[in-house]
Amino acid sequence: MKVRIISSLVASALLFFVMFMPLWVFLIALTCVAVIAVLEYMGSVRLKGYNVSLWPITVSAGLAVPLWICLLYLVHRIGISSEALILIWVIITFLASAATCIFTNMKYTFSDMAITVFGLLYVLLPLTLLVRIRSEQHGFYLIWLVFLGAWVTDISAYFAGTFFGQHKLIPAISSKKTVEGFIGGILGCMLAIVIYGMWMQTKNVWISWYSYVFLGAVLGFVSQSGDWFASCIKRYLEIKDFGKIMPGHGGVLDRFDSILFAAPFVFIFILLF
Repeated sequence: MKVRIISSLVASALLFFVMFMPLWVFLIALTCVAVIAVLEYMGSVRLKGYNVSLWPITVSAGLAVPLWICLLYLVHRIGISSEALILIWVIITFLASAATCIFTNMKYTFSDMAITVFGLLYVLLPLTLLVRIRSEQHGFYLIWLVFLGAWVTDISAYFAGTFFGQHKLIPAISSKKTVEGFIGGILGCMLAIVIYGMWMQTKNVWISWYSYVFLGAVLGFVSQSGDWFASCIKRYLEIKDFGKIMPGHGGVLDRFDSILFAAPFVFIFILLF
């Protein structure tokens, strides 16, 4: 537990440092996260026996960084649809994988390509949406909704489950998850998001407080769903963690599993409200 707490504090300090620095620092940090997370995922599926091709990974990841640069620096200036750019990138990812199947004499099977494409989109698409959120007019404040929602949910669920947990929630996936922890995670997230949302109004980010209640409830659910889904993947791959880079937490992908699910919903929330 001590190692886990220290690791969390170091990660939080790094996050605050990156977020308050210029945008190019944010891009470099996110690129590092993306590279490590993709390598962790691909390394894990290789252990299961899948034949992972470097071609679609190189194409998809190689285009992701220029896409992020466009989203942050160019889209609002030249009037290009950011959603169209993201869709083009997704299509190219699929085409690169299809080409790998077609032009390698079936060296890579459909299963190999399916699990490769899934991994790329599972990791890179939510990170791309993080960049898209950051590119908004009040992006510096809005992006914290993702991190705050995911991490407060995690902490609230942990303590609620530790002190009040009695009823198993999904024992087939994780024996430690409880109904009480699940409810505590949602309530904790709702409270944190509403408080942060009210504070954002002092920064001229005008979104109604009841919209934040809704967002908090949704983030509390999807953040935990991200954790459960990552557990499902690890169960299937027969591994405990995706990596070991973060003592007490596992890999980068283990630490970002909730964020990968939270980012798309915050993005949708911004579009709707």
